[in-house]
Amino acid sequence: MEGVVIGVVVALAVICGLIWSNKGGNFLVGFVLGLLLGLIGLILVLVLKPSAARQQAGGAALTRQCPHCSRAMPRDAAICPNCQQQSAPWLYHEGRWWSKNDAGADYWLDERSGQWIQYGSETRPAEGSSNQPGFSS
Repeated sequence: MEGVVIGVVVALAVICGLIWSNKGGNFLVGFVLGLLLGLIGLILVLVLKPSAARQQAGGAALTRQCPHCSRAMPRDAAICPNCQQQSAPWLYHEGRWWSKNDAGADYWLDERSGQWIQYGSETRPAEGSSNQPGFSS
């Protein structure tokens, strides 16, 4: 009988982990919620939304200004949903947003200051850096 109870608890934890993972969260977090809280953990993973690394600063932080129409567009989009113009998408890699300028140099966005930092010169902001400096569009 104890083996059945343990099996049900572990199965519930795995289900919670899979649901949480499908919502963009970490499988282990959902697993632990299901393991420790049981049915309450299942309800939590069904109702709550995970805060993924790319969503930590909130939805507004996941947008950038389109270089053509100046309206908000997703940072990783190659085509603006508003004006349908193409621009170089930003790449999210190792916890940072990356882009290239017109000369092909790599820059990463310092989220705290809003400044673009050239790769390899971690203390020097990009010239004219702002929310979206003169990177290729």
